[in-house]
Amino acid sequence: MRNIVDRKNTSIEKQLLLIAGSLIAFLILLFFSGCDENNDPGPGAETPELTGNSITYNLVPIENSGVSGTVEFAETTDNNTWITFNISGGTQGEVHPVHIHQNSQVEGGGIVISLGNIDGTTGDHEILVETRDDDSAVSYNDLTSFDGHINIHASPSDLSTIVAAADIGGNELTGDEEDYGLTGKAEPGLSGEVLLQERKNGETLVTVRVEDYTGSDDLPNHIHADNAVTGGPIVVSLNPVDASTGIGMTHVGQFDDGTPVSFSDLNDFDGHVNIHKSESELQIVILQGDFGQNRLTGDEVEYELMSRTADDVSGTALFSKRENNETLVTLMLNNTLEELIHPAHIHLNSAAEGGGIAIDLTAVDGSSGMSMTNISQYNDDTPITYDELIEIDGYINVHLSGTQLSTVIAQGDVGQNALTGNSVSYDLAAVGGSNISGMVIFHERMSGSSLVEISLTGTVDPDIHPAHIHANDVSAGGGIIIGLKSVNGNSGTSLTHVEAMDDETPISYDQLTEIDGHVNVHKSMQDFSVVANGNVGQNAD
Repeated sequence: MRNIVDRKNTSIEKQLLLIAGSLIAFLILLFFSGCDENNDPGPGAETPELTGNSITYNLVPIENSGVSGTVEFAETTDNNTWITFNISGGTQGEVHPVHIHQNSQVEGGGIVISLGNIDGTTGDHEILVETRDDDSAVSYNDLTSFDGHINIHASPSDLSTIVAAADIGGNELTGDEEDYGLTGKAEPGLSGEVLLQERKNGETLVTVRVEDYTGSDDLPNHIHADNAVTGGPIVVSLNPVDASTGIGMTHVGQFDDGTPVSFSDLNDFDGHVNIHKSESELQIVILQGDFGQNRLTGDEVEYELMSRTADDVSGTALFSKRENNETLVTLMLNNTLEELIHPAHIHLNSAAEGGGIAIDLTAVDGSSGMSMTNISQYNDDTPITYDELIEIDGYINVHLSGTQLSTVIAQGDVGQNALTGNSVSYDLAAVGGSNISGMVIFHERMSGSSLVEISLTGTVDPDIHPAHIHANDVSAGGGIIIGLKSVNGNSGTSLTHVEAMDDETPISYDQLTEIDGHVNVHKSMQDFSVVANGNVGQNAD
């Protein structure tokens, strides 16, 4: 009886072993049949039949890993994808796991498709991709338009270290890009750039680079609305610039409010970029740059601002054209007063004629001698373009202070009133023992009219000396044909804008320098005796 029981137990054990073996074999078969969806054929395997359509992506090193190469997506005749890796710099005797992840490399994202391992020794790997890791089908067309990127990892035990990567599909860069410069603000020694690169899906990779930064804090930065001079709110928050590398990279597909924005939109945007000192000091902008329609075209005109006081404040006004045809006006003055703010304006007419304020400019900071103003319209809201502004009939006044607007410390004609540099000077000799002499200079304006400048020595304050251009030469004498501004006895000067004779007949600079005439300077408004005179135009010696 006992033997019978033992034999029965032995039989049951054998049956159980057979069942277990069959189950293991089934599981192994099931496992390998599942793996065949994305088949890693191993070295020397035959390449599937291909259509000839393919895309190659460059694999770039991450954090100086030294690993780089290419990955090719080739379309098979059944619309699957044959992926071929070829890298250099891999670890000898090691394998490098590789995956397709969701989103761009800058954004990061979860694994979507596992692509096996690259042999670190040979740098080669091939795999046929038919499905995602969730077993859903994925075609060649799906992959080549996918919102994703490839990561190559250091090893199976160190997946957190990425040694090379590539944006793929819709995130591939098209090669279209725009580079905008950044200039130092709170820290003038710094410089940098903002690089906008177009992706295949029309979105943008924004890369901010800061040169010569030695601080330890990462640098917050944003895209703001409007130009840098006008200022505006944040519209796109960018990833901070890394203090150790000086680089910050951001994938931009929308504004902060969720509104989609394309590469083309950004390159035509009315905006600027601010780089801040730190998260706790956002009020301090260390670098700044206009971009989009606010970019400067390189077209510019510079005008001289002459001193009008004993403080010898002088400098230049630079009109720079933006791509949207607005104007950046930069005033740069020497010898300004550090404790003061100097109001400035563009006035109508020439400085010699005088005229009302047409456009307010940002006041000049006495400590730096600078001001910057964006101009798109007159004070009355009438639009004005750069092309129109450089033809304006106007001049600039810079005043001593807000409470002393009557004192002009620097002044210069702009637009059509600017001087061409062409001029002719004539001597004015003393008459009747007056001891007053000097010269009269005819300056050509851009408009073709003239600035007539009289500069005398021997005059005294508070005398005022009327002056005119008369017909004929000095010896023949003649009537007044052009009235000039009276000479100030204190400064010995007068400036007159001349575009017509007193009878309103137009006269150009070229005609004025050929005039049959002479200049008389008289003793006073009450005594018209001549104290200095000289021939001009065709009568000059």
